Amino acid sequence: MDHAHGVEIDGITCIVRSRTWQIQMRSSRGIGFYNVNVIGGEAHDANQDGMDWLGGGDTTVRDCFIRASDDDFAMEGNWDGYTDEEMRIPGDDVTNITVEDSVVSTSISNTVRVGWPKKTFRSAHVAMRNLDVIHTGFGACVVPFGFLEMWSDGEGVESHTDFRFSDIRLEDFYSLLQIRLVNPPGAQGIVFSNVAAMDGVGMVPSVLQGPVRGVTLDSVRVAGKVATKDADVPVEVSGGAAEPSYDPGLTDASFDYSPGLVRPHLPVTFRVVAPAAGWQYHWMFGDGTSALGPVVRHAFPDTEGTLLDGSGRFRVLLGATRAGGDEVWASRGVVVAAELVPRVQTAAGDELSGSGPKAPVAGWDGWLAIPADGGYTITLLTSRRATLMLDDLPAVRSPELRIQVCGSMGDAVQPVRISAALQAGWHRIRIALDPGIENEPTPAAGGPALYWEGPQTLVAPVPGSAEFHLAPR
Repeated sequence: MDHAHGVEIDGITCIVRSRTWQIQMRSSRGIGFYNVNVIGGEAHDANQDGMDWLGGGDTTVRDCFIRASDDDFAMEGNWDGYTDEEMRIPGDDVTNITVEDSVVSTSISNTVRVGWPKKTFRSAHVAMRNLDVIHTGFGACVVPFGFLEMWSDGEGVESHTDFRFSDIRLEDFYSLLQIRLVNPPGAQGIVFSNVAAMDGVGMVPSVLQGPVRGVTLDSVRVAGKVATKDADVPVEVSGGAAEPSYDPGLTDASFDYSPGLVRPHLPVTFRVVAPAAGWQYHWMFGDGTSALGPVVRHAFPDTEGTLLDGSGRFRVLLGATRAGGDEVWASRGVVVAAELVPRVQTAAGDELSGSGPKAPVAGWDGWLAIPADGGYTITLLTSRRATLMLDDLPAVRSPELRIQVCGSMGDAVQPVRISAALQAGWHRIRIALDPGIENEPTPAAGGPALYWEGPQTLVAPVPGSAEFHLAPR
């Protein structure tokens, strides 16, 4: 659309395999997309955006599905080519955009990107609500990908104000936000309200950098709890950016379940930790069944797990709703098994020494202190090919490497997970790493990061007290 006005598109499905932007609006206004499904098919080929505003706005996107191989939604102000002269041409404002009741996914880049190197333009009054984000890109194009990226190189002047993201559910996500600007006025009035990371943590930290003001994280839930400080997201603040503000928001949908081993066909009690008056609670157990109420009992059918991968890990979701449309979500992984893996009994003189067979490549060798009987998921975050080993269970190998784009060095950080029902006590853990570049700072000072989740433990870094001789070899 080039300087178009008053266009409405309904009920269209497009399947695209070419390396091209899929929906482009150049300085167009008064545009509506309803029940429009756009499916890109180049999983490893960037530059297949879902929807781009090159200036313009006054746009409504509702009840749509967008699967891209680059940014799902991008705002640049203009696009006249890749030469320096063309990139520096000032762009038109991008304003008044509403995206709601939709599902989006990208294999390579960001859910929402605002800005680009050398660009000069203004964006304002953008609202996105009730979105299911199946996947954000893993990796980086100069800066890491995120649900929201605002990035400039300092050669243009950008102003981004009044962006509101509410009722957002994130599945696989790399980071929540990357706002890295150089020249004022920069960004202000960026509000995240009722955002739930539905499974685990982001792969890399979020960043606020430069002239960034008025970022609010209201009822943002990461790793099973509401963020109340930078470390909970985590978010790093630098370059004169203002600290974000935090608000616990509507209500807390935390829940727990019966301790000990969870066996197939054995009823388990699930309980909302602090049920609130006026709220209704809806459970989905990851096996195709559901229930209502603040306290429910459920028996899992087998040890296959939600992904039918034999891991035994079921992803249990809790939704809290009340009159007026408010909705809050929480999730936890519950591991179902026929029996506990016994704690390790070491030989005399070798008790928890960390000694033992060494792998032929770099890695770590040590012990985990499991605090209570039950199912646990151990997650390793690394950008290198890795093998995770726990006791005598089958080793788990990392996924295929995801190369970063735009000349970014190395590969994307990805999770390596192993789930098991473990007896309380010490268990042997070994990590073997192939040669490569570790791209992001972690608690291991540039090495992998190790997380766990269990019956009495929300997703969190494995504490030092639970590790014994988790030492390089």
